[in-house]
Amino acid sequence: MNLATVVSYSEAIDNFDQGLTEEAVRTLEKTVKDNPGFIMAVDKLQQVRKNLIVLDKQREEQLAQKIEVILNNMNLDSVNWAIQISNSWSILISTFSYEALLEFNTKLLEKGISPEKRMYGASMDIQFGEMMEMYNITAYSQLKLHEEVINHGQTYLARYPVSMYYTSVRMNVEQSLAELEAREAGAKKIDKVLQYDAFLAYVSYLDKFEIYKENLSSAEMKNFTDLMQNQVIKYLEKTKVLTEDFDAYDLKDLFDACLKLEKPELASDLIKTAHSILDGTEDEEKVYSMEEELNDYNEGKKEKTDKLAEYKERYAKAIPEEIPPLLLHGHDIIDCGGFDLIVEISKKYFRDADTRDTDNVVRSRHQAWFNLLSKAEKTNDIKEYEEVLSRYKQDKFIQSQNFEWYSNELKSYEEDLRDLQAGRRAYTRDFTAYSPEKDMINRYAGSCSEYDQYVSAIKFRKQLMQNFKLTDEEKSMNYYFMVLAYNNLGKFDEARIFAKMLMNEIPESDYASAVKSLIDFMPR
Repeated sequence: MNLATVVSYSEAIDNFDQGLTEEAVRTLEKTVKDNPGFIMAVDKLQQVRKNLIVLDKQREEQLAQKIEVILNNMNLDSVNWAIQISNSWSILISTFSYEALLEFNTKLLEKGISPEKRMYGASMDIQFGEMMEMYNITAYSQLKLHEEVINHGQTYLARYPVSMYYTSVRMNVEQSLAELEAREAGAKKIDKVLQYDAFLAYVSYLDKFEIYKENLSSAEMKNFTDLMQNQVIKYLEKTKVLTEDFDAYDLKDLFDACLKLEKPELASDLIKTAHSILDGTEDEEKVYSMEEELNDYNEGKKEKTDKLAEYKERYAKAIPEEIPPLLLHGHDIIDCGGFDLIVEISKKYFRDADTRDTDNVVRSRHQAWFNLLSKAEKTNDIKEYEEVLSRYKQDKFIQSQNFEWYSNELKSYEEDLRDLQAGRRAYTRDFTAYSPEKDMINRYAGSCSEYDQYVSAIKFRKQLMQNFKLTDEEKSMNYYFMVLAYNNLGKFDEARIFAKMLMNEIPESDYASAVKSLIDFMPR
């Protein structure tokens, strides 16, 4: 700990002792943030914060008592009656006690004060009703009661057209109108915005397909295919619009993903949509390039399909002596997508092999095991690979030959298995932890805030907090935006609840400091 830290701590204690509590808090917060291990500063900060809460409560109680005394002792015939009321208004405004101000004004009216009564006699042409209603409108504005601001504001502007408060009241009315108009406009757009958010979330998810393709199981490949077809391509077919977040290059990336998923029919659907979007633009060449690439893919696919059909025909007609030569084409058969065929050929060999011709049997038998392991590796079926490797280790015939290369061969296969397992672990750690639903809901929450749909924004933030594991940074950000949303809705008690949760759970967060500053100026 350096000297500057100790000096800062000492300054904070001096401020606290002199009654400068807020200055002490600011100094201690900086000291704790820069030196989180400084226990004395942390403890003192907690003590000062508790003291602030007590002081605030005492002040509110004293204010309430003071206002009550003013109301009870008010003499409307006294020359000071207006000053007493004006001072009360100033105190309530300066302490953000807007609800108390509205209640105070209601009690003033109950005393029978005429709205036309001049506040300061002939010296200033200000009526009691004029000034009181200005304060009411100010309170309504701070409490986010926009309908009240608009209704009372219109009446005020019509009744007091030359009031010195005319401009400020008009500004409050315009602000409330702008807020309500923004909410109404946002409500009309939000459904399409959320659909686009979902689309972007799934596109972002599909972007990771390229990274983890080799680690995906058949079921996971199918999941990607379904997302591509139902969540991405159908959206593009419906909207036929590109944006800054999704342009022609992203369209090409989706096309490439369709081919890697081995779904040329989806690539063809995407090309049709790309024509409707890009024809006549500077990017239309990309569509023709995709068409050429799809033609090459289909030609290559047809060649593989035809070749696989030949292998199947050869196998169907093969006599036992013709099975070993087929085994030697295992890699080619797998490359043509003949996974089931190579398994069937290899199994048939094990059933029917004649072990009298040792040299040829070893070669063929070894090739059969290699084919089965290659199939499991190609389809990323770790369980199958483990089972095949286990059976290979138990092959008595190969073991009986005492080949020098056998132990090295096993080490090579076991290393391949470890690579598969490591890839799968990385996939599980990095990819399955990524949730398109989490990304989507996070986007929903951000868009709802952007389009002034605060109730929906809060709903989505709560879903994130309840349904997904979040980092401290993500948690604090969600707390912060919920506090903002509740504040914009005028739900200040709820805002304080979530602000307190943030400051208690993640006090070191930058968002905690921002939230504290926000609630300090919220209506009481």
